[in-house]
Amino acid sequence: MRKMRPGVAVLALMGAVSISACATAQPGGRMGNFSPLMMFDLDRNGEVDEAEFQAAKERRFAQRDADGDDSITRAEFDAANERMRQRMARFGRGRSPGGAGFPGGRDPFERLDGNADGVVSKAEFLENDGQFILLADSNEDGVTTRAEMDELMSQVRNYAGQRN
Repeated sequence: MRKMRPGVAVLALMGAVSISACATAQPGGRMGNFSPLMMFDLDRNGEVDEAEFQAAKERRFAQRDADGDDSITRAEFDAANERMRQRMARFGRGRSPGGAGFPGGRDPFERLDGNADGVVSKAEFLENDGQFILLADSNEDGVTTRAEMDELMSQVRNYAGQRN
């Protein structure tokens, strides 16, 4: 996988902290067997390589671009997050990542909207979505495994605990 710019690494860590905040807010500090890696692991083999990462980002964009105009409005973004929250609630996983008031930092829509024009273009989404996956690839072999993601999330939870 490609290397991240320092600024993107900070944003990726903010995203991971936000996801961790949702996970630790659940009873027992977990959301069942959920891992953020699962959002990008299309073949469910427990790891994500560059091709799978890009394909998952394309799929995630299409799921949010309701009118197919290659951009995501705030309304489309919020509607997609609400659908995700409802699906996760059906499986007993509480609230999902995303949406206004999301803990751990900047609003995810604003984070994706790099030029702050109020719309997330496909290029902005593909550049910024899921960058924590790259951060988790600790051995830099181009594949992020479930173990690497779990280790990153553990470090993030420890860091967040030290700050509180």
